Amino acid sequence: MEKTKVYILDLRAMDGDIELKIVDKEVWDWVNNPETGQGNLPDDNDASWTDQLAPQQVQDYQKEECGDDDYEGITVSSGSMENDRALLAGPIKIDGKRLGVCFDRKELRDACQRYNLEIIDEYNGFIY
Repeated sequence: MEKTKVYILDLRAMDGDIELKIVDKEVWDWVNNPETGQGNLPDDNDASWTDQLAPQQVQDYQKEECGDDDYEGITVSSGSMENDRALLAGPIKIDGKRLGVCFDRKELRDACQRYNLEIIDEYNGFIY
């Protein structure tokens, strides 16, 4: 059986907290996409906007996390767009069930073995 190709979003906080998210190519491409969907933005790092390029699965994940009534869209900022996207992305679904966030490398390895996943690449970012 061929392994499913996945990507890892490795997010770490200053206090040592770790979140490892297993994502698919669509989410990976969005996180790493330099396009803003907003045209030219101001040079300051404080410009923020609702990311119209967010895949539907990211929007659905955020609705699950905060509830439909509180969902206000995917907001990112020019100073940390890729990292914001990685923070907002949810883990993939396998057989209709969303994988949880892994909190260490052993948990990540176990999930990859259990679901026959092959890691293609990793993004390293920050939890803040």
